[in-house]
Amino acid sequence: MGNFIQYVCQHLRAEFPRLVSYSRFVELIPATLLPLWVYLMSRYGQQTGINFIDSIPLAVCHNKRIRRHKLFAGLARRGKSSLS
Repeated sequence: MGNFIQYVCQHLRAEFPRLVSYSRFVELIPATLLPLWVYLMSRYGQQTGINFIDSIPLAVCHNKRIRRHKLFAGLARRGKSSLS
């Protein structure tokens, strides 16, 4: 990720004139939750009573960083799928 951030900061500054640092980006995330929720609710269609469950496994982090990963602490758990 560091190389990506360096590349964006050095070579794509013109495309992202208001680019903030990674730490500032993390600080700004909570301020986006309400606007994101409002947008998602505006895109929400009429309920039909039919629900779909997506069971595709999501790779949250590399196994080397699994002990440091805190994003879904208490919710996520390790496991295997038929695809892995």
